Amino acid sequence: MTITLFERTRFRGNSDDITANQDNLGQIPVGRNPSSMAMTAPTDSILLCKKNDWRGGVMFRRGINSIDNLGSPAVGGKRTYRNGISSARVTPFFLNLNITIVSQSDGTLPGGRANIAACQADFAQIAGQINTFYANELALLQVNIAQINQRTSNRLFNLTLAETIRFPSAWRNRREIDMIVINSFDNGGTTGLAKFPWFGKVTIVAYRTGGDSGPLRTIGQMAKTAAHEIGHYFGARHVDTAEDASNIMNQGGQELATRTANDEQIEGWHQRLSRNLTRRRDRQEG
Repeated sequence: MTITLFERTRFRGNSDDITANQDNLGQIPVGRNPSSMAMTAPTDSILLCKKNDWRGGVMFRRGINSIDNLGSPAVGGKRTYRNGISSARVTPFFLNLNITIVSQSDGTLPGGRANIAACQADFAQIAGQINTFYANELALLQVNIAQINQRTSNRLFNLTLAETIRFPSAWRNRREIDMIVINSFDNGGTTGLAKFPWFGKVTIVAYRTGGDSGPLRTIGQMAKTAAHEIGHYFGARHVDTAEDASNIMNQGGQELATRTANDEQIEGWHQRLSRNLTRRRDRQEG
């Protein structure tokens, strides 16, 4: 890791290497007045935060960057960030998933899986693929499966869009991202859904496309849907294919291994987690 903060602009004055998380930069000499930063390794990323304990506004940077004025957008900085940074993060935050597998009263599981253990194995793979995606994008995020519960509901096994508005409170858990796993959406074209942060916490992932007996989706496709819907949960909007063909926020049935995220999106995810009161408790320091 080769991230260096400098006391003055243009990499002048005293300097400190940031090799670990700093919840209060005032504890290091240059941290009381960082004005420029050099990142010399393509695999490094950092969150620079306006408040202690990685809260408040954030600036996310990754890869090789030489920012000679942290307060100047023209040179890669961000307005008001010169002399205005209080903490820095270089390791991932953890996000816990509360997964609910919806089965029918006769024991039928989504995707025709033989038992709940098969569903658990699927989502262990999905979580692994999401973490590979985050790691490849240097996003400073990871997911953990906090719990997987099986719930019975004939009505919610195949969902209409109207039925996505409410789920039983027992299916939800504070400080975790609630992920509902269903067989399919009745309209045939939808494979996932999420409520934006100002509406709710639920993300939904379907095993099938094209209705209740439609084709099964691959684990990679379901992982892409899960990561895409978590992106919505963080407040990200759809990205048009013509604008960024490989972006995670494109709609479609792609495999997660083919997806990317841009700096602005990742910064927005962390901004939502650090500032929104309904999201801030969802991230764990790890």
